[in-house]
Amino acid sequence: MRKEGIFKGDTERGLDAYYETYREVSDADYSAVQSAKDFFKELKELPPDIFEAAKEIRHFLIKKGFKYNDRFFCLQDVIKEKGGNCLGLTLLYGAILKERGYDPSFRIVTHALDGTDTYATSRFLKAKSGEYFDDYENPPLETQERPELIFAPLEHPSLVLDGKVFETTSLEDVEEDPNYSPDAELIRPVNFTEVAGNVYLEKAQWFVKNKEKKFSKKDLLALKGLVLKAIRLWPENREAWEFLWSNEKDIGEENLADEARQKYLSFAGEDSRFYFFAYIMTGDIKYLDQSLAKYEAFLEPFIVKNVMMEKDEKEARFNLAVASWAAARSSAYGLKWFYKQYADQVRRLFGEDKLKEILSHLQPGSPA
Repeated sequence: MRKEGIFKGDTERGLDAYYETYREVSDADYSAVQSAKDFFKELKELPPDIFEAAKEIRHFLIKKGFKYNDRFFCLQDVIKEKGGNCLGLTLLYGAILKERGYDPSFRIVTHALDGTDTYATSRFLKAKSGEYFDDYENPPLETQERPELIFAPLEHPSLVLDGKVFETTSLEDVEEDPNYSPDAELIRPVNFTEVAGNVYLEKAQWFVKNKEKKFSKKDLLALKGLVLKAIRLWPENREAWEFLWSNEKDIGEENLADEARQKYLSFAGEDSRFYFFAYIMTGDIKYLDQSLAKYEAFLEPFIVKNVMMEKDEKEARFNLAVASWAAARSSAYGLKWFYKQYADQVRRLFGEDKLKEILSHLQPGSPA
């Protein structure tokens, strides 16, 4: 449904409210909003129906060469690079629609249960059963990435327009229907500000992912500042609370870490992602088992249960090889993360020389 004029709650900023919020969380100057508006000047008058309006925006983005790109989520980068991830694109669509006089809604999905996920799980179970390995006694560890699958219960924001879900990352085929709404482990309705708060969290996660050296106290305090901003915009952002717990443990602020742990556990989720982090926080194996019961191809709890806790060394070796197979094919993890995160397990089960050999031969990602 289209609404003209100033929307409730946006009386100070009016139709630019979402643009301004997106600019602020992106830490961009005021020219970023103007650059975005200039980019969309050629976009003609949109139809009254909000879903059809979003489709027109999508067609315009495809025409202008926009692509999905998981590296970009800040406003200035999404416009400059003509691409963004699910977070950046959802915020961009929302800002445009708001400026044009519409009132979009939003949601965040955890672990979409679609055909791709079913296929990935079937592949994982085949690997686990030994179908992709010729030698159980000496299973190979992967050195080349083929990022075609996921093996993680990712969070994914999207638009909800007049009750219909609109997938913002679909930017390949003009004829493809963006109304994409598979089942999921968890679906949470959110507002624009709550979605935007995840920009701060994603900045922190990218910093952690790409940091090569050990974190300094200054680094940890900077991460704390980012995640507190995320929580300020969305107090029920459980991923931000989990990040804060981990960060405060590293800083040594046990009181705030305990507060973050209690807050996270208070959400009492029933999805694999919640259960796994509840296990990490508490050490209670019931959470680990519940996580794998919900999602048996979830790589991290699989490694904990079937490698780190496995007493049979041969079985642990084989399961670590299975995990490397999955990490090599995961767009969420990758081999660099895998061998950094589980270096001790590789040393224990395959030896220091094998780890050094693998690290020296890691190859960049290539098509599967």
